[in-house]
Amino acid sequence: MLGYRFGEKLGHEIKARFLHDFKTAVIEDRAATAQFLGELETSALLYVRIRSLNMGRSAAEFQLEGGPDAIKEALAACPIAPAQTPKRVS
Repeated sequence: MLGYRFGEKLGHEIKARFLHDFKTAVIEDRAATAQFLGELETSALLYVRIRSLNMGRSAAEFQLEGGPDAIKEALAACPIAPAQTPKRVS
């Protein structure tokens, strides 16, 4: 299980696949990937939780800087765009 939360935003638990290097998580669902990138773009802090049947639980906190530039570079040749934040209707 992979859970994450950006700053004070609501957290998410998503399906992820972990590669054999035990360092890389792949989010294969396009909507979940777009949501992650959309929240990353405007956040300064990321909390990550990983729960494994074999390895127990792990948690980490990351200070973020330069999200928009990193996303632009990472997605230069990729068809996925960050999710748009819904506008509130008054």
